[in-house]
Amino acid sequence: MEKWTNWNLKSLGFYSLLNDQELIEKIYRKECTTTFSKLVMWGFLYGGITFVLWFVFHGTQFYPLWIVMLLLTFYKLYKVFLHWYMNAILVTTENIVFVEWENFFKTRSSRIDYWNLDEIQVVRVGIRSFLSNYGDLFFMKAGGAELHSFKRVSRPNKTAREIEAYRESQVDAKNFTEESALKELISNLVQRHVGDQGQPERSNTKNQEPETKKEEKKETEKTKITKRFKPDSMPIEVEKQLDDEGGIELDLGEK
Repeated sequence: MEKWTNWNLKSLGFYSLLNDQELIEKIYRKECTTTFSKLVMWGFLYGGITFVLWFVFHGTQFYPLWIVMLLLTFYKLYKVFLHWYMNAILVTTENIVFVEWENFFKTRSSRIDYWNLDEIQVVRVGIRSFLSNYGDLFFMKAGGAELHSFKRVSRPNKTAREIEAYRESQVDAKNFTEESALKELISNLVQRHVGDQGQPERSNTKNQEPETKKEEKKETEKTKITKRFKPDSMPIEVEKQLDDEGGIELDLGEK
């Protein structure tokens, strides 16, 4: 029931492929020119046969044949439409989902995590791909490994840009909300810095701090001594010297 409470029109037909609480943000499909041409071709063919049966067997016991052919015509056209509608790339709140629909009883889907996707390559081959504006998308992992490919996507360049932008927003949200991802990010930054700049040298600050304090203390003591013993304030010393005659000569002088 939780899945149905988060219903939106984009999810119509894809509910069986989604997880609980998973929502579809964007849907990208193949180009529609081929689908349109098939609808016109099968419509004229089956519709023409239905009209002939109605005209020929009108009023006879074989009259119900045209009704059977009419139902078969609607079935064929509906199948061609579903082949275009269900073969799609689903950009959801959790993953990128690739849906491959062949018939009513054969549907395959595969998923790619946003953080495993590195880039999307766009390949166009032939003049028709440029005129009809479609191309092939190759979803690549870091290192060049191909994760998945999707053929004949409508507006391939715009599709690739929008998917990559949404992938970046999802990856950023994951990195900033999950503690483990944040720790891994910091670890990668440290490893990259060490690889580029080398291991930083450790400084023995504990042993240097006492020496610095001693030097500051010595400078302080020198300043105090200088201020205390200035030349102008030094006391007069009296030196007694005996002369040759036995007398005492007093020498007054400042040192």
